[in-house]
Formats: sequence, structure tokens, C-alpha cells
Amino acid sequence: MAQAKGDANDGKALNRATSQVIQNLQESNPNMKITRQGERLRLNGQPGISTFLSNVSPAGGQETHWLVTVLRPEGLVYFVCLAPQSAYDNYDKTFSSILDTVRFTR
Repeated sequence: MAQAKGDANDGKALNRATSQVIQNLQESNPNMKITRQGERLRLNGQPGISTFLSNVSPAGGQETHWLVTVLRPEGLVYFVCLAPQSAYDNYDKTFSSILDTVRFTR
């Protein structure tokens, strides 16, 4: 969980917190690039942002990172799902199924 805290419905705070996570990821992964800018989604009824990034894989080739962020009163919750870019479509449904199991307390 990241340090940002705020109202789950505060879109600007969610955008800022998501940008900070992306910046932190890019600092430790200089080749990481945003491939699909943040799109709104709902995770267990909570507003969130879905962002896709790509990076050079340590195993060679490219990998796709799916970043999902949700702002909670306790802080920013984020999930990073990653797979080889060439095989990402094989993992997409599994990643979505995993995220569908997320439950937040009210």
C-alpha cells in the first residue's frame, strides 16, 4: 500500500497517487513506458485506474505490466500484473479473475 490517502471518490487524488506509483516504477525500471494511459474502472465497487506499461524483461524481450490503482482511506492500494508481452493475452483473463476476488471493507 502506498502512502497516499484520501477519499475513494476523489479522482484528482487518485490520479496523483497513480502518477506517483508509475514514477516510482520508472525510477527503478528506466526502460518502462506507458503504453495505455489510465482508464477508469471499478474494483469491488471502488473507483480505480487501469494503466498498461511495457518494460524490457530481464529474461529478454518485452513484458507488459497492468497496473490497477484504488485510493482507500488507509492509502493507495495497487496491483501489478505482468507477463511476457508476446503471451499477455494468455494471462489477461486470469489477471482479471484474480482482481475480481479483491474485497475491500467498507
